[in-house]
Amino acid sequence: MTNGVVAMGQAFWVYVGAGGGSLTIKENAKSSITGEFYRKSDVIPSRNLVMSINNGKFSDNVYIKNSINQSVKTNSQIDLPKLWNEEMNIYVIGDAEREMLTYSVKDVTNEIIIPIGLQVVEPGTYEISFRNIESFEKVLYLIDRYEGEVMQVSGDLRHSVMIKDSSRPLNDRFYLSSNPRLEWNPETSISVYPNPVNDRLSIQVLGAKENTTAILMDVNGKTLNSSDFTRNSTIDMQDYPAGLYILKVKTANGVVTKKIVKQE
Repeated sequence: MTNGVVAMGQAFWVYVGAGGGSLTIKENAKSSITGEFYRKSDVIPSRNLVMSINNGKFSDNVYIKNSINQSVKTNSQIDLPKLWNEEMNIYVIGDAEREMLTYSVKDVTNEIIIPIGLQVVEPGTYEISFRNIESFEKVLYLIDRYEGEVMQVSGDLRHSVMIKDSSRPLNDRFYLSSNPRLEWNPETSISVYPNPVNDRLSIQVLGAKENTTAILMDVNGKTLNSSDFTRNSTIDMQDYPAGLYILKVKTANGVVTKKIVKQE
C-alpha cells in the first residue's frame, strides 16, 4: 500500500492465525474520493508458474513462485492458504498438510517435489494445464501416479483427468518434480477405504500397469476373498461378521498388508 491507503475498488487480504482475531473498519478509515492514482511504480512481471484445472465451464488456479525474498524464513510468512471454490479446487499441499493457493520454492538448486491436490464437486473429465512456465528456472515434470505417467511441464501440456469419485479430494495422485522419475511408495501408492468399513471396501493402486491381487483373510490367515485387478477393485464386506481382518495387496512392486476393521 502507498502511504497506507488501499486504492478505491482494490480488494485486499486479511489473514488470521490460529489464535483467531477480528477486524473492524470504522467510517473515519475512509479516504476522501479524489480520483488520485496511488500506484507509484510500474507493475513487476509475474514470476509465478500458474497451474490450472478446468472442465470447459469453470477453472481454478494455483501459483508456484520461482524465487522468494531471502530475508523471509518460512513459507507461511509469504504464502496464502486456499480459499475454497464451489465447483473445483487445485492447490499445493504445503507444510503441515495445509492446502495452499500460493507456494514458494525456497531453493531451485536442489530437487523439487511439490504435492498437488484436486477437489471437485462433480465426477467427470477435467484438464490440467500450465502457463508462464518460461519464468521458472528449472525444468519441471507433472507426475500422475494413478496413470503412471511423467510429463514435462510446458505451455502446450494438456493433461486430461477422469475423476469418478468426487466424494474425497485427490491428495495422493499428482505432484510436480524436477526429477522425471516415478517413485513407488507402498504406503501412499495403495489406498484402502473406508476403514472401518460397513459394506463395500474400495482398493485403489496408483500407477498400476500390471495385474494386482487383493487377498482378504481372517485373523487366523484363512483366505476369504481373492481377486485380480489393475487399478481399482471392491470387496463386498456385508456378509462378514464384525471384527478384524487382514488385507494383502500384491503388486509388481511389492506386497502391502493392511488391517481392516469390519463394523456392524
